[in-house]
Amino acid sequence: MIKEEAVLEAAYEVFLTYGFKKVSMQEIAAAAGISRPALYLRYRSKQELFLAVIERVLSQRLAHVETALLTLTSTRERVETALDLWYVEMFDLKQSSKEARELFEVGLSFSQERLAAWDRKFEELLARQFINREDLSPAEISLVISSSVYGLRSEADSKEEFRRLIGQLLDLCGY
Repeated sequence: MIKEEAVLEAAYEVFLTYGFKKVSMQEIAAAAGISRPALYLRYRSKQELFLAVIERVLSQRLAHVETALLTLTSTRERVETALDLWYVEMFDLKQSSKEARELFEVGLSFSQERLAAWDRKFEELLARQFINREDLSPAEISLVISSSVYGLRSEADSKEEFRRLIGQLLDLCGY
């Protein structure tokens, strides 16, 4: 039986190193220590494998955010940490190489609905960090902040700048 996690981890590393377009299923199979036919038994295409890798990465990232928030007490700390782990780390990864940028572009081209579903899960987690206000529910606050951070991403040249902009947004919102 193929070890699913080992295959997905190997595929993640190969995609991150070489991008999506330059990688073959043979290279991924070799990195995972299995045959190409064995890889095709589980994943019918490179695109299907890539989608499984995206699901795994985002599931792990969301779990990491949840775990990190357990020890934090202030709303500001929890929100900043959540935004940093969900948005800033991914921003930094995207900036790290042309192959990583290609992965984000490819991911958006054929998994936009899945990515949006993960963003909604993150927004639900973020909403749990807020208390009700007279003017906005926690879900509304989460949506406004997440949408704003999404937009701020295009204004930042570095992860430090992105963090600074997020801090300013939270200051503006009173957190």
